[in-house]
Amino acid sequence: MSAAHDAPRAWRALQTARALLAAAFAIVLTIGAIRIAGFGVFDDFQQRVGAVVIASLVVLLAMPLFGERPRLRWLGLCVDAVLLGAILAAAVWYYRIAEELWGGLYSFTQTDVVVGCLGLAAVLELSRRAIGPPLFIVSVLALGYALGGEHLPSAVRHAGFQLESTVEVVWYSFNGVFGAPVAVVTAFILIFVLFGALLEAIGTGDALLRVAQRATARTRGGPAHAAIAASGLFGTLSGSTVANVVGTGVFTMPMIKRHGFSARFAGAVEAAASSGGQIMPPVMGAVAFIMAENLNVPYTDIVTAAAIPAILYYLTAFWMVHLEAGRKNLVGLPKDQCPNPWRAMRDDWYLMLPLAALVFMLFNGFTPMFAGMIGLVLTTVLI
Repeated sequence: MSAAHDAPRAWRALQTARALLAAAFAIVLTIGAIRIAGFGVFDDFQQRVGAVVIASLVVLLAMPLFGERPRLRWLGLCVDAVLLGAILAAAVWYYRIAEELWGGLYSFTQTDVVVGCLGLAAVLELSRRAIGPPLFIVSVLALGYALGGEHLPSAVRHAGFQLESTVEVVWYSFNGVFGAPVAVVTAFILIFVLFGALLEAIGTGDALLRVAQRATARTRGGPAHAAIAASGLFGTLSGSTVANVVGTGVFTMPMIKRHGFSARFAGAVEAAASSGGQIMPPVMGAVAFIMAENLNVPYTDIVTAAAIPAILYYLTAFWMVHLEAGRKNLVGLPKDQCPNPWRAMRDDWYLMLPLAALVFMLFNGFTPMFAGMIGLVLTTVLI
């Protein structure tokens, strides 16, 4: 009996330890992002490989294979232990041969291929847990095409790649797992993700939602228009569709349904409005930073180019809601019942200071990294 009671207790203790370790590695990743934002890239190799390894450890510890399923959790723990060994072995081996590898004097061995395959398999599985099946499937198909494309019909056939050369490019170079997207994430995106999270923590998201609700109270669409406006405003600080849905959708979708729209329409409005957050300057999705890096243009050029399409996107969504509200004969609140949006802005203006400082610095010659760090400092002061 005591053994039966001790098993759940041991599992809970293990899960607590995993959560604490995941938090510790996440803090290390955050400190690294702040250090890079403040003082620049210290070593490109260490930055890329270290970020992938630490992020992999965070996912491995925070997302068990089978979750809390009683019959499978210990099996999942064994699989996670194998993945942990694979990612650590691959990282240690990579660091061991790095100097010779980048000096161009290294000849690949069978051990290099095996270790690289282990590291690649671990990263693929952890990306599946963190992001979902689509990226995993596309990556596996791409690798399968590289290794087996010589046996396909002539229209899509290629000359073929050996396993050694494929692993060399995908794992041991900066053209695969550790390519430009990882460098952009560590140099730019992490600091902006942290900036957006802290802005949400101090209540900026709620303040933007209040302004949007009060500004659209008289429109036919009412809460649906508020959802669009709030998502557009929230997108300026998050650059993430998921964060946008979580930050605004929880409040706006029930209100949209109460106003007279269908549940399906409420979900569609929130999904479309939140998706636009990725193209709403100044803090856009990861692709914006990758575009700036690959095109070798200032990030402010990307921001400027995205501004008009983003506004047109939200105006289109706003107009479609207006048409649907007209079809259903919905009306907004009478003028004497409408709250004053300027009062909301007057009450919460200080919450916008970090975002205003970010925009000012971006358009006055400061690097996105430094601007993000200053915005982060201002946000921390307001907490």
